[in-house]
Amino acid sequence: MWNQHAAGVEGLARTNNSVEGWHYSLQSLFQSHHPSLWTFMTRFSGEMQKQKALFLQGVTGINDPSKKKYRTLNDRVVRAVAGYGRAEILTYLRSIAHLSHT
Repeated sequence: MWNQHAAGVEGLARTNNSVEGWHYSLQSLFQSHHPSLWTFMTRFSGEMQKQKALFLQGVTGINDPSKKKYRTLNDRVVRAVAGYGRAEILTYLRSIAHLSHT
């Protein structure tokens, strides 16, 4: 059974599609389905530099600040999941359902 309760409590990613986001950004980087070799090499080189910088920032402990709406949503999810067992079950389910529609 797939359960994301622990991820919600710890504030971790609740989905497994981070690679999908990177793939989308890579597609938008080339702006075509069949880029020329020169376009591919120059743009891919720039993307490698960006990913290397992000990796080094992560290794050194520098966090990439996310957008405010995602930080707010993540805080709300953590608070809602932390309330499991303290509130009536229907109230808890309504709060989780409300989060999925915002």
